[in-house]
Amino acid sequence: MPLNDKLLKNIKPTLKRYEIADSGGLSIRISPNGNITFQYRFRIEGKQSRMDFGSYPDISLAEARELHRLARNEVSLGKNPIEEKRERTLLDKRSITVTDLVDEFMAKEIRGRLKRKRPDYADSILRNQIIPTLGHKKAKDISRRDIIDLLEKIVSRGAPVMANRTGSLTKQMFTFAQARGWIEVSPCANLTKSSIGGSEKPRDTFLSYQQIWKFWHGLPKASFNESLKVCLKILLATGQRRGEIILGEWSHISFEKGRWTIPASLSKNGKEHTIQLTPLTSSLFMQLKELAGASRYMAPSPVSQDDTPISERAINHAITRSKDIFGIENLTPHILRHTFSTKLSGLGVAPHVIEKLLNHQLGGMLAVYNHHPYYKERKEALHLWSKTLVDICSAKDIESVMAEPDLIEAAESL
Repeated sequence: MPLNDKLLKNIKPTLKRYEIADSGGLSIRISPNGNITFQYRFRIEGKQSRMDFGSYPDISLAEARELHRLARNEVSLGKNPIEEKRERTLLDKRSITVTDLVDEFMAKEIRGRLKRKRPDYADSILRNQIIPTLGHKKAKDISRRDIIDLLEKIVSRGAPVMANRTGSLTKQMFTFAQARGWIEVSPCANLTKSSIGGSEKPRDTFLSYQQIWKFWHGLPKASFNESLKVCLKILLATGQRRGEIILGEWSHISFEKGRWTIPASLSKNGKEHTIQLTPLTSSLFMQLKELAGASRYMAPSPVSQDDTPISERAINHAITRSKDIFGIENLTPHILRHTFSTKLSGLGVAPHVIEKLLNHQLGGMLAVYNHHPYYKERKEALHLWSKTLVDICSAKDIESVMAEPDLIEAAESL
C-alpha cells in the first residue's frame, strides 16, 4: 500500500527495525526509537545500494517522492545517485581539499574506472607524499610552485625515482579533478620527468652467484616474517612478481599436477600464467603451506583478524630493514626477477623461452605469428635453474660457490 501522511503520523515503533514500501524502490525505515527515514533501494551494475533522503517530518512525503523521482532518473541513465550527490556537493561548495581529491581519485579512477589490480602502491604514495604537505589545502588553490616544492623536497632526500612516481600520480589526479570541474587549470600541466626527478639511471639489477649465496644464507638471520623469507626464495626460483605470490591463494597450486597457475586477475598483462613446479619449488611451497595453516592465502597477514594476505609493501620493507644482513646494495624483490632472467640467459636458455617464463608478450613478428606455449622448454629451464640454485646455495662458504658460465667462457678465451 502506498504511503500517505495519515499513515506516517500514526506509525508506532517496535522492538525491531522494520520497513514499509511505497513504490519504485521508495520506502520508509522505522527504528525502535521511532525515527522514520525515507530511503531508496536501487540496483546498478548488478549491485544493490540504499540512498537515504532524510527523516520524517523534517522531509515531507511529497519532498521524499520528488527526491526519489530525481534519483530514479539518474539510475535509468546508468548513474549512481549517491555518487552524483556527493560530486554535486563537492562542486557546489568548491571546497574540495587535496585529501578529498585523493579519496575521490582513488575510489573513482584508480580502483574504479582503471580497475588497477594492485592499487595500494598508488594509495600509499598519495597518502605518504602528498597529503602530509598539501592535504589540508583546497585543491583549486594548489599552485604549480606548491607541486614543484613538494617534489624537490623528495629529490633532496635522495629519492628521485619516488619524486617521479609522485609527480606522475599527482598529474593524473589533478587532470581527473579538472575534468570534473573541481579546478579550472591543473597545476601539473606540462610537468615532465626532467622537471622533477630527472631520468632514472639503470643500476645493477641482478645478483651474481656469490650474491645469491649471501642472500639465501642471509635469510635465516633476518628478523622478518618466516612466510616472507620463503616467498623471496620462490621469487628467485621462479622469476615471478611479488604480488603474484603475496596475493596468491592455495587454490592456484596443484601439487598433484606440479603446477602453479597465476590467474589473469593477478598477472600484470591480464593473462593466466602457468609455472611448472620443480623439486625445489615444490618443497618451498610445502614450507609455505605449513606456515599458512588454514588460510586460503599463501602469505596471510600475521596481524589481521580476518583471513587477508600480507601487504605487498611488507616484502619490500622487510628487505630494506635487513639490507645490512644481506650486504647487497639496492636489493629488491624485483631484482630477484631480473636475476632469474639474466642467469637463465647465461645458462643458454633461449630468449623466447625466458620471455614466456616471465609471462611477457613476445616482441615483433613473434607476437603475431608465434603462439606456441613452449611448455616443455619452460619446464626444462625451470629444472635447470633449480638445480643451479641448489648447487650455488649448497656451497659450504662463499669462496666455494661455483663459477658463473660467462666467467668460465671469458677465462677459456684468454
